[in-house]
Amino acid sequence: MRVWDPHGTAQQVLEADRGPVQALALTRYRQTTTAAAGGLDGSLTLWDVESASARFTLAPDDGPITSVSFGLAGDTVICGTGRGTVRVHATADGALKQVPTPHTDRILSLAYFPLDGGIVASAGADRTVRTWEASNGRPLLRLRGHESAVTGLAAGEADSTAVLASTDEDAKILVWDAMSGRRLADLHAARPLSALAFGTMNDTGVLAAAEQDGPIRVWEALSGEELATLDTTDMSVTTLTVCTIAGTPVVLAGTRAKTVHAWQLPGGAAMGMVPVEQIPLALSFSSTGFLHVAGGDGLTSIHHFSS
Repeated sequence: MRVWDPHGTAQQVLEADRGPVQALALTRYRQTTTAAAGGLDGSLTLWDVESASARFTLAPDDGPITSVSFGLAGDTVICGTGRGTVRVHATADGALKQVPTPHTDRILSLAYFPLDGGIVASAGADRTVRTWEASNGRPLLRLRGHESAVTGLAAGEADSTAVLASTDEDAKILVWDAMSGRRLADLHAARPLSALAFGTMNDTGVLAAAEQDGPIRVWEALSGEELATLDTTDMSVTTLTVCTIAGTPVVLAGTRAKTVHAWQLPGGAAMGMVPVEQIPLALSFSSTGFLHVAGGDGLTSIHHFSS
């Protein structure tokens, strides 16, 4: 595992000796940067990033770790497993704090809300979405409505409401009030999705969804009104973000062709593309004009992307 600064300079290499790493998360805890790495063998290792030393490794339990996340204060680490269990551990020593009511099949995605002490949502192959308190693992909601495995989640805000979007193998997208569990919108794509992201357009919450081998669709998050269909012919989208560049709402998409494309909202006019050095797995645009592109080979930062 490699750690980079925001300018793309390599800082540390963390050597994992227990097989492939499937999930990774970072936090600041007790004035140090801490990394949690979940392994294919089911182990969970916590690292002190500055010293590149492993604090502890928890023995495999409940199958491969498929996702990890830290609580809001950094004092808990949450992991989802291949057998459907969600576990909450103390960051300090790895002590098991809580095992909430598990999914009955694999957990395929996690999302985090930094509100009310932190809320974690999990999506499962058992066709449900669950939410629970990040600090102690107390189960909150069990959301039903999907008829196939729930493969992706996105957390965001729309009209001052914390919202959660979930998508399944049948290309159905459900938008939920993250606090009450009320179903706000039912959306449908033509194909299963490869990426999903919330954003804001002129103070209105929007949801962007990239279809596998298909277009990117943008909806108003609460009403379900379709705002734009973005042409992605000959592209295979790996990640999405909705941001504001020079005062203009923009959808950014990374592709397997090692490019980042931009479209203006609401009309969907193409703004161009830039090549990058690796397949983008995550995108982030900062207010200072940096586009950060994370991929398998580390972090690339593009300055003044807005120009």
